[in-house]
Amino acid sequence: MEGAITWARFDDRNGLLESVITADRFKVLTRAPATPADPVPTLGTSVRQAGRLYSVGSYEFDAFRLPDVRQSWLVLAAEQVGPDNVMVDVEPVEFRFNV
Repeated sequence: MEGAITWARFDDRNGLLESVITADRFKVLTRAPATPADPVPTLGTSVRQAGRLYSVGSYEFDAFRLPDVRQSWLVLAAEQVGPDNVMVDVEPVEFRFNV
């Protein structure tokens, strides 16, 4: 994914650099091992990142003061690439119900 950093912090409780990367309609919460000496990216910095997709419990956004980036996703394709890994092609969608 290639996008811009729109939120970032170093969390010393878990030794992680956490950030939100935004690209068009995509918003993803990322995390990477870090130390307090590692620089926290400047908001607006352009980045490219590959990673794994994990589900996050809805309580975690409040419990750990994370930005709420939840959204619905449409899975366009999925392929098993290992015993515990699936590669997916997704796009965010907005569901609108006619009432």
